[in-house]
Amino acid sequence: MNMSVFMCLVLKICVLLDFVTCAWTGRRASKYHGYYLLCSTIYFHFIVSFRLFMGKNSVAQIAFGRTPEEEYKDNMRHVAKLLEGDVGILFTSRKHKEVAKYFKNFKSEEFALAGSLPRETVVIPPGELSFPVSMLDELRRLGMIVEVQDGKLMLRESVTAAQEGVALTPEQAKILVKFDRRIVTFTIDLLCTWENGKFEEL
Repeated sequence: MNMSVFMCLVLKICVLLDFVTCAWTGRRASKYHGYYLLCSTIYFHFIVSFRLFMGKNSVAQIAFGRTPEEEYKDNMRHVAKLLEGDVGILFTSRKHKEVAKYFKNFKSEEFALAGSLPRETVVIPPGELSFPVSMLDELRRLGMIVEVQDGKLMLRESVTAAQEGVALTPEQAKILVKFDRRIVTFTIDLLCTWENGKFEEL
């Protein structure tokens, strides 16, 4: 790929809980399904006019060059300095305004991990559950008071799957998944652009 005719952007991967930004390490953030689906989502939008890289930042820094003497192209050392934390690198031939508009509106709902601080309370009310009877023991291990009645699973007491401002337990995180309650929102911020030797921090 002739990088001189492509625009390079550094993308900051953010995790939001009810639009409140949280800081995650790369290891924890990578456990979200949305983190893995991110590449395919962007791919189907930009199709053949882009390349997206998400890997070891230290290796990418060396590729770009960390000093004026090392940089592959003029001013790429400034891009290298921003490669920290949960970031990705997008190479595209699309116009800057088009790319910026796409990522400004990009959001992906996902499940929360244990340890997250919810911005809302989620309560599962008692009643009939749409799970097979074979899941009885599994649900009980999550702290749910469940019984079998007339061949159906019945939740006897309400369950607090998330409490505002209180860190999620592993059991609560699993309950949210089983009841398909996605309380985490992924967004992407553009940190900088590089095009034909010109660098701009956004």
